[in-house]
Amino acid sequence: MAASAQHVIYGKQSDWDAWKNQFLRRAKDLRLWTYIDLESSTKWLIELIEPDIDDYPKRASTASSRLATRLIGSSAGSSTTMQAGSHNPDELPTVPTLTLDLTDNGRNAYNDSINIYKEHKADYRRFESNREKLTS
Repeated sequence: MAASAQHVIYGKQSDWDAWKNQFLRRAKDLRLWTYIDLESSTKWLIELIEPDIDDYPKRASTASSRLATRLIGSSAGSSTTMQAGSHNPDELPTVPTLTLDLTDNGRNAYNDSINIYKEHKADYRRFESNREKLTS
């Protein structure tokens, strides 16, 4: 195998065999061969979207709605007085949904989804890092 400043030239079959064996060994060491092997049915990893807590069932009265009510009440002491029922819903403070706002089943489902997401995210980051190492 002759090498120039910018090119590697594979002149003989043994050069290709050496490259193939080195690539195979490196792909296996990086745990990527199962994704590359044409005889494998393992699918390429894709990045998942983080579960959105607002997609899970909520209780009728929520902790975040009670917090928003307190925030509205605390702004009533300012120069603008808000009377009960007179506020514009578009002007309400944005309070993130809390896990406490979810029903028991909703909370369990959300926690399961977020744990699966975190595990997959770690696997995906490792996969992408190893893919970069293999191709660099």
